[in-house]
This record gives sequence, C-alpha cells and structure tokens, in this order.
Amino acid sequence: MLNKFFLISLSLLISACGNIPTSSSVNIGPEFGSNDQNSIIRVIASRPQPGMSQEQIITGFLNASASSDNDFAIAREYLVPSKKNSWNPTKSIEVYEGQGQFEFINENQIDFSAALHSQVNETSRIVFANPEDQLLKTFKLEKVDDQWRINIDFDGLVISKTDLDRSFSFYPLWFVDPTKTFLVPESVILPKAITANATRLMQLLLLGPSEQINNTVITAFPKGSSLSIDSVPITNGVASVSLNETVLKAASLERQLLASQIVKTLTRIPEVKSIQIKVGTQNLSILNAPLNQTASTWDKFYSDSNYSNVAYFISENKLWKNNAETKSLTGKTEIDSKLWSYGTSNRSENLYALVDETKTNLIINSYSPEFKETIFSSSNIGNPKIDVLDTIWVTLNNQVSVFSSDKKLNLIAQNFAIEDIAEIIPAPDASRVLLIIRSVYGTELRLANVIRNPDTIVLTNIRKIMRDGFSITKAVWQDETNILYLDSGSQPVNVYSLDISTGASRNIYSINGAQDIASRSGQVTMLEINDGTILQRITGEWKVISNSQSPNYPN
Repeated sequence: MLNKFFLISLSLLISACGNIPTSSSVNIGPEFGSNDQNSIIRVIASRPQPGMSQEQIITGFLNASASSDNDFAIAREYLVPSKKNSWNPTKSIEVYEGQGQFEFINENQIDFSAALHSQVNETSRIVFANPEDQLLKTFKLEKVDDQWRINIDFDGLVISKTDLDRSFSFYPLWFVDPTKTFLVPESVILPKAITANATRLMQLLLLGPSEQINNTVITAFPKGSSLSIDSVPITNGVASVSLNETVLKAASLERQLLASQIVKTLTRIPEVKSIQIKVGTQNLSILNAPLNQTASTWDKFYSDSNYSNVAYFISENKLWKNNAETKSLTGKTEIDSKLWSYGTSNRSENLYALVDETKTNLIINSYSPEFKETIFSSSNIGNPKIDVLDTIWVTLNNQVSVFSSDKKLNLIAQNFAIEDIAEIIPAPDASRVLLIIRSVYGTELRLANVIRNPDTIVLTNIRKIMRDGFSITKAVWQDETNILYLDSGSQPVNVYSLDISTGASRNIYSINGAQDIASRSGQVTMLEINDGTILQRITGEWKVISNSQSPNYPN
C-alpha cells in the first residue's frame, strides 16, 4: 500500500482535473511561490450539493479526491455510507492524458475513459503506459436520501497528466553499483510538499532499490538501518539525518557510500544545501567527511564528476580527437598510420575499439607491449562503445553484441528478443544501458539494467522511459540522468533532451540531415550530417567540420 505520507496534503498539491466536465466542486486558490517544479497549488474541495446529477457527483468526487484533508473526508461524502470508510485512496495513482469522456450506461452506471499515461505504484515508482493503453473506470451510483452517491468498487486516485506535472515532482534515489564504484539512480515521484519530502525520500532510500532492479544494484546501508527520528528537518539549508545504531555496522567504505547515497538523494531538493548525518544525536564518523556534507563531498562516486575526455571522429578514414576548434591524431602510430571507419577509446585511453575501413574487422587493443590485439570479423560492423568497465558494445551485421577485451560475451535480454534491439548505449555508471528498439510503433527508447557475469551480460528490467517517440535513430548519455536523442520522423531532424528520471523531453535543435550525435555534459555537442560533415556547437553557434563523420565521446 502507498504510505499515506506519499499523498499527504494533496489538498495543497493537486488542482482540479481540467479535462473532466466540472461543476463548482473545486476552487483553486492562489499559487505560493513561482510556478516551478516545487511550487505549491492550493486546492479547496467542495462538498456535494443537493440535486446534483450523476455526472456532477462523479465530477465532484474526482475533483474532491485532490484534497487529502482528514483522510479525504470530503471525497468520501460522495460515496454511499457503506463505502465511506472502506475506500482506500492511497493504494495507487492512475494518470490519464488528453480529453477524458463520460459514457452514460444507465441511471445507475457511468463509465469514464481516457488515454492512460502512467501509473504510480505502491513504492512511488512510475510505470509508463503503452500508446494503446486506456483508462476505464466504472462508477456505480445509488440514491441515498434521494441524493445520488457513488457505490465505488475500486481503490486509488485518478488524476490527469496536467495535474501530475503541476502537483508532483520526480526525485532520483541513489544506490550503488555492484563494484562499489559509482552511484546509480532510480526515480520516485512525490507530491510537492517541500518540507516533508526529505523525510519521505530517506524512508524510500532506506527501503532499498525496487524489486525490478535489486539484482543489479546494492545499498551500502546495513540491513535493519532506519531513521532513529522519523523526520528529516531542514534548518537554514542543512538537512539533519538521524539514523539508528545499526548503521554503525558499516565499514569505512560503506559509510562513505551510504553518506554519498544520502547526500546525492537529498540535495535534489532545492532547499537542501548540505546534510549532517548522525546516529541518534551524535555525528556518524565517516572518513574524510566534513560535518556538513555537500554534493561535491562525494564526487569520487559520481561517474561524471570529473569527465574531461574530448570527442573522437573520423575524417578521411583517419581517427581524430576533437579539441574544440582544433583536431589532432591520437599520437599512437599503430592507429594513426591506418584507415578506419569508426574508433573510440575508454576514458583512460588505454583501451581502443576500432573498425577497419571495410567495416568487416573489429580491433580491440591497448597498444601497450603487454596487451595482445584481438580481432573479430563480421560484416557491417557499427560504431563501438566502451563503458567504464572496459566492456565493448557494438552492432555486428545488424545484431547487437558485447565483448570483453579478449572474447565475445553472451548477451541475454530478459523477456525481450535480441533481434528487436537496434543499438545499445551504455550509461556512465555501467549498470544501465539505453536501448533503441524496433517495435510495432517504430523505433523507441528503452532503459535496461545490467547483470554482469564472467561470460554473460544480462539485460533486465527493460522498460519505457517516456510514453512517446517512435522514430528515434540515435541516442547518447549526457550524464547519469539526461540523454539527447534524434527523432527522424520528419525533416528537419529534431534533437531532444530527455530527463529519464521524469520522462520529460524538450526539443532543443532542429537540423536537416542529422544522422548521428555525440554529446556530454560540459563538452561540445557534435552532429553528423548526411552530407559528410559534422556540426559542432561552440559558444552558441554551429561550426562545420568538413569531410567528417562518426563522432563519439568515450563512455
């Protein structure tokens, strides 16, 4: 069941459902603060009035459901007496999109239908719907003292996408990759109750990762860890987290990791500038940690905190490094003397994956004396990518494949056909990958988690990260939570930015002929154009690199 805290003060958070025919059941009060992600909208619910029609009663109930005051007391007034106490509004939330419709079945039944956008489950995780999915709710009505009331037979809330965007915020919870090297996010959605969300986020963080990803990430908190005080107060920008004594079981590295989990999670709240971590009333001893920990305290666990690599690209079949407005060869004779179709390295530039001029040989080499070169032959080899664990992801003859430095690995996609995956793009944390998949709707984005074994890579929890987008041809990670992708459904090609923690995308560029992209946060964005040039974005202007293609940044 959804913790009731999840929906606390919805009377202050959710506006009337704008796509449902309305009566005077809800009045929206003034907004407090700016209308941004954390602004609060006050909603005043109205009680049922004598003589309301069946449709007005249903509309009034849906609107009054926006107020959780006194355990949704006003919404319960729209129900028959036998259901007033048994209806459970905190079980889940169903979110619809577009124009909802009422269908009058008979005087005792009205159906409400709309396109289903998403569902929020009992652990505050959002699950996006498929395009054909529909929300259908049947409302049964009876007369009580000659007034229509709802004999409700479902639990949970129904709200519009507009209300979701206006009244809820997405927050990433941060867990740890199995190598204990990087933090990995998992998003939850909470109402915009600024003073209370720090507590709820800590409660969710301590519960650990969801069932869907708990076999791909870990938590540094010892089993049984909890808040010693069921509140995380924020005073002058400092959040105080008081944990129980179980956390003292954590070793030195685990204490650093759990501190980084807390800090990275809570500093997403704008009001939180730093965090104090305590056991009871005493400060938790953490190696190299100040009393007030900030986001930068644990940069070493953020996979993109010190990213400084420049992009690679191909020009005249040579592999070049792009230094803003200049270019240079790699400086390695074995690479610079040969012709290539694609090429990249890992971040340390001590492992390279290159594809020869004919696109029939994948060469993996460090170009150091102790390393033996490995060559894999195929046809139509694509642009390889090396993740931070030195795993190579590439397409061979239109089939996605994965390699270590010296062998091909088995690749398994749980509950998904490998042949339907067009491309795999590893995340900076190496625990997740983006997939461009072929579906009945076109080419779409998916996100998957990665399970690594010595000879096998398993893609699990393959899921939608947005509801729309069916002509996606390329995608890249900008950082741990943001990606750029090309939608080639029409010309000019649209370049979108997508926050995968929220599913919100926005069009940032429209470029004729764009067919590939390279971008990282803080680095130059590069677009390959189908006329054989690369456009790079420098100081707000597009500049041309002629006779060039296949840009990429090391992962």
